[in-house]
Amino acid sequence: MLKRTIFSKLLTLLALCSLTFATVSCEDEDWKSLDDLAVTINQITPDTVFFGNMYSVNVIANKASELRISLGQAGGGNSVFDTVITNPGGKFVFTKDIPVPESGEWDGDYTLKVSSGSIEKVKNVHFKEAPGFPTLWVPGSHQGWDPASAPKIISLGKDDKYEGYVNFPNSNTEFKFTSHPNWDNTNYGAGEGGALSTDGSAGNLTASEPGYYLLKADLNDNTWSATKTSWGVIGDATAGGWDSDQDLTYDAKDMVWKGTLTLKAGEIKFRANDGWDINLGDDGANGSLEYGGANIKIAAAGTYEIELNLSEAGNYTYTIK
Repeated sequence: MLKRTIFSKLLTLLALCSLTFATVSCEDEDWKSLDDLAVTINQITPDTVFFGNMYSVNVIANKASELRISLGQAGGGNSVFDTVITNPGGKFVFTKDIPVPESGEWDGDYTLKVSSGSIEKVKNVHFKEAPGFPTLWVPGSHQGWDPASAPKIISLGKDDKYEGYVNFPNSNTEFKFTSHPNWDNTNYGAGEGGALSTDGSAGNLTASEPGYYLLKADLNDNTWSATKTSWGVIGDATAGGWDSDQDLTYDAKDMVWKGTLTLKAGEIKFRANDGWDINLGDDGANGSLEYGGANIKIAAAGTYEIELNLSEAGNYTYTIK
């Protein structure tokens, strides 16, 4: 019986050493015996995690009745996560998922620590923004001056020319552009002659009237603009044909333009301010909108619920149901 027990433990230890493609080395001094306390941070635990994603900490432990997992800024900075797991069910391998804030408040280098008893394992991790389009945030009086939760405008061409739509519900809204979801980097306020300024004492930008604005910023020459928009549908599928718009109504809660329209078979487009300077069509007939894009076909007559969503900069969409 003793031989069988020893043989069983050896098999288990060998199996443990080969877990997850041998990411745990049997030469690790903690893993002398299955009777010993042992803790390892598995190598599949990532070194880099993007904002808004899950940081999956994979731990291999033995005889650990209690495990502490903590995460803090590198160099002994602020702790952002700390938890104790009691009796992890005797499992050798388990994962603790840590949600990474989308706001970017964890930007930079952090240290992960996993400990039990006298054993502590450490791993470095870097949190950063996911690759994508260059972004400016728009904090202001419309949302409490909080860059982390502010609407965004983007540079779709990656040419330092930014645009996006932002709702300003009140008169005399003041705001700025920030290069990060915080105030710690380059910020853009009002400079001389209406230009943008990165001076720390620069005043706020303003929109005098409430409304739904197309905001643009060109960092090549530090210019900006705010065009108030009201959206509608036009086309031979509508009651007004190509001569007049059927107005949509902005729903601030859902952040979309909505309308219930009786349409006939034909075509439509979306346009702003009863004119053609800002109009959107669908080149791919895929629900994604492009400036000056193709007409949108309405196959059959009927009453339709139409929604126009401009809330995600550079990703303008619609639904017709």
